Amino acid sequence: QHGVIDRTDAGAHGLTDDAVHRRLRSGRLIQAHPGVYLLPGAPETWRQQLFAGCRAAGCDAVASHRSAAALWRLADADELEVTVRRTKGPTPRGVVVHRSRDLVHEHTTWRDGIPVTNPLRTMVDLGAVLRDPLVADALERGLVARLFTVAALEWVLADVAKPGRRGCGALRRLLDDRALGAARPDSVL
Repeated sequence: QHGVIDRTDAGAHGLTDDAVHRRLRSGRLIQAHPGVYLLPGAPETWRQQLFAGCRAAGCDAVASHRSAAALWRLADADELEVTVRRTKGPTPRGVVVHRSRDLVHEHTTWRDGIPVTNPLRTMVDLGAVLRDPLVADALERGLVARLFTVAALEWVLADVAKPGRRGCGALRRLLDDRALGAARPDSVL
């Protein structure tokens, strides 16, 4: 878990709130967010911060948008972005929380031990936060890495595209520029 535990983990291992507070005072735990703690000595990494942000945003939070793109190696990013299925809830410090009513279990998975949107959903979400040339670059990277096909992107776009849904237009424009049966590029270049 990248050196991250939360109150649920602590309770599952028999730690009471008093035991957690004693460990915080003695430095055997470090508070990252309310109810989310880091183990001292674990390497401080971007993935650790992302996993802690997911835990702090709630049990159903998943890495998304630019963070998911970085995990899937579709784009270079160091932002901490998560999506939750609720309209209200905590917003951890330093984490961008997107609230989505159309995030379903089939659009999520795990990557590097972190809950994350799958590559198809990630491409739709990228259109909401990146300019078209960067989304086009992510599209090419995903096709080269065989994370998805053009047909699969068309399918997920049809599944989530609703009036007012951000990100769909950018991906639709890019897919319209490609023939549906277009061959996978040999490389990003």
